Amino acid sequence: MTPDQITLEHARLLDQLDRARALASILHMPGSPAYHDAIAADQRTLTDFETTHGLTSSQLPF
Repeated sequence: MTPDQITLEHARLLDQLDRARALASILHMPGSPAYHDAIAADQRTLTDFETTHGLTSSQLPF
């Protein structure tokens, strides 16, 4: 992956996690097992990506 592709994918993964959290909040279901599992899976995907590429969420340019 190019540096630009890494940045775009990193931003996409962060957005995906934020959307999952927002949806759970809007539906007043933050404790629902299904939403908890989805959010946990998104968090693992983001963490794995950051670990693989030596990134942190604070490194995004925006």
